[in-house]
Parts: sequence; C-alpha cells; structure tokens
Amino acid sequence: MRFDASSSSSVPTHLMTREAVELYLSRLSEDGLLVMHVSNNHMDLPKVVARIADAIGAPARYQYFSPTPEQASGEDAHASQVVVLARSEAALTKLDRNDAWTVLTGDGKRAWSDDYTNVIGAILEK
Repeated sequence: MRFDASSSSSVPTHLMTREAVELYLSRLSEDGLLVMHVSNNHMDLPKVVARIADAIGAPARYQYFSPTPEQASGEDAHASQVVVLARSEAALTKLDRNDAWTVLTGDGKRAWSDDYTNVIGAILEK
C-alpha cells in the first residue's frame, strides 16, 4: 500500500492519525508494507509518523533520498522522504539489507489521533 502525504503546504491530517495508520496496516498481509511519502516543505512529517508507529507498536524504517546532480537534471528527480511501516519486523528484512534505510523511532511525544493533531508543532520541528 502506498500513501502520499503531499509535499505542498496542505497536509490531509486525518489520513495521518493513529487510527488511520492502524486501519491501513490491518488491510495488509503479514509481510505487506505501508509506504508513506512524507516529504513536506513546512512540516516534519517523519516525526509525526514515528510517533504513530511507536504508539501502535509498528516497526518503521526511514529513508531520505537525495538525487545526484545527474539524476536531478536528467530525470527531474527531487529530494524526498519516505517511511515504511509493517505489521512485523520480519516484513522489513529486505529494507534492512540496504544502508539507505534506517530504523525510525519516536521521541515519546504524543501521536496524532482522530482527537489530536499538532500542525504548529510539526511546523516548528521542521
């Protein structure tokens, strides 16, 4: 399953809550992956997702992709941030073999939920 949070200044926060991510993960097979494109010009969305992953006990990995100058000019590639969540650590073993992926953990702060979002906090953390 792929999820694109939007790189513009407007983020659909209702799609990035603990309840929403639990629903997405519940639809995956045991070895399925939830891929979330979380690049954003104004908010630190990887932290938002890390807090959600911690709150629900979902293992997560993070990658910051920075294109080479050749990729940027020839392929119109842009820097991007991606988070992958799974129902189990075993589902992430292929990613763990690639040094571009790092384990993503939260910082103990409150996860976004259907009852709570902190857009200003995500902006200030950027």
